[in-house]
Amino acid sequence: MHEEVKPASCGHPKLELLSPWELIRKYTCATCHGVLTCSCDTLLATRVLPHQAMQGTDSYSAARVAVTHPLTPNACDACRGLQSKPFPRAERRGATTKIHRYYWRELWTEAHLRFLQWCDAEGIPTRDESGKSVVLRLEHQHKDRMKQVEREVLAEVKQLHAVKPKYVYDEPSDAEVLKDNGVRITDVKAAYLTPTRDRVLVLPLGVTDQSQAQSVEEFVATRLRADGREVMFCESLPFQAIYGCLMWLWVQDPADPLVRPAGVRRKGEGGTDGQLVWTLLPADYGRQAHADRRQAKLEEHLDFIGTTTEDLLRAFDYWLEYSRPLRQYLWAYSPEDEQRARVIIGVLGVERVKTILRWLAEAYWDRYVGWPDLLTWRDTPEGPSDILFVEVKSSSDQLSDDQKTWIEGNREKLGFDFEIVKVHRTERVHVAGANI
Repeated sequence: MHEEVKPASCGHPKLELLSPWELIRKYTCATCHGVLTCSCDTLLATRVLPHQAMQGTDSYSAARVAVTHPLTPNACDACRGLQSKPFPRAERRGATTKIHRYYWRELWTEAHLRFLQWCDAEGIPTRDESGKSVVLRLEHQHKDRMKQVEREVLAEVKQLHAVKPKYVYDEPSDAEVLKDNGVRITDVKAAYLTPTRDRVLVLPLGVTDQSQAQSVEEFVATRLRADGREVMFCESLPFQAIYGCLMWLWVQDPADPLVRPAGVRRKGEGGTDGQLVWTLLPADYGRQAHADRRQAKLEEHLDFIGTTTEDLLRAFDYWLEYSRPLRQYLWAYSPEDEQRARVIIGVLGVERVKTILRWLAEAYWDRYVGWPDLLTWRDTPEGPSDILFVEVKSSSDQLSDDQKTWIEGNREKLGFDFEIVKVHRTERVHVAGANI
C-alpha cells in the first residue's frame, strides 16, 4: 500500500488538474510544482488501479509525469469544498446519455469500489501471490455481479442528479450550434419505411415500390445527382488518408527527438485479434503540444509538398506506400480510402487541402472525425465549382460532439460551404410481410 506523503512547507494553494480523463486524477501545484493525488482516492490507488497511482499523463503534451505527493488530503475540488467541474465524454456506444457522459468517472469509480466491497465480504482475495491487484481480472470473471453493481450505481446516480445535481448540463442545443455557426438547413420530405432494422430507409413521396428504398444519405445523393451535381460519400476516412499520406514526413521526422515506435493491433476476421502494426510517432502526436513544438517545421513541410493541385496528387501517389504504416495506425489504408482521398484533392485544390492539413495537424485527435457525409460539386471546363459539404440527418438524428467540433472548426478555420439536409418523415410505408 502507498503511504501518505506529507507535503513540505507548501500548502498547495493553487492546484491545476493535470488531465481530466484519468480515473485517479493528478494535480499540479503552481507554487512548488509538485504533483499530487487526493487522499479520497486511496482505495482506487491502493487496491484497484495501483498502476495509475504514481504516474499521470499531461493532457496537453501527453508527457508522463511522476506523482511527488501521493494521497494528499484535500487535493481535489470536492475535498476542498469547491464546485466540481464537468468534463463530459464524447458519445460512444452504450454511453450516449448525459448521465453517462457527465458522470462517467463517478459511475466507474463507485461501481468498482462496490465490487471491491463485495469481494471482501465474500472472502475473495483481491491480490495475487506477488501482491498485485487482481480486481479488474475478478470483474471479468464475475461479469454478472459486476453488471448488477453497475446497474445499481447508475440508478442511484440518476436519482441523485434529479434531486441534487453535481453537474449542470449547459451544452448548447443543436439548434444553437447551427445558428451560432451560420449553418444552412435544407428540409426534404420523404416516406419512411416502417418497421426497419439497423438503419432508416426512405422513398420519395408517392412511391410505394419498396425495392427503390434508400438510406437517407443515398436519397439525398440521388437528388443532388438529378440536379446535375457530382457526389461522393466521404465522412472522415479519406481525410485521414490525405493527412497520413501527405504529412507522414512531418509526423515521422527522424530529427524529432520525441519520435518513438508505436504499435496498434488491427482486428482480424470475425473480430479476432489480428496483426500488430508498428509505425513511428512523436510522444505528443495528435496533441496541440505537437503542433506548437513543430510549428516552423509544419509550415516548411506545407511549402515543400507543392504549390499546385498536381503537385499534391504526385506527392500523394509517390508517398502512398511509404505512408502505409502510419495510415494503418490511423485506420485509413483501404484502396477505397485512397481513391476517395485522390478525388478530394482534385476537387478541393491545393490551398483548401493545405488548410485541412494545417487544421488537423494542430490537434489531430480532437479533429480527425466528424466530417460531413457528402462532398458535392459541379464539373465545369474550368474545373470543379460550387463545392459543397453536406451532412444528412433523418428526422430523429442529432449532431454528435465530433460533428459540432467540425462545424465550429469550419466556421473558424476551414471556410467550406456547408449545409445540413434534414430528411423529414411525412409519410409511412409499411414493409410488406412485417408484423406491426
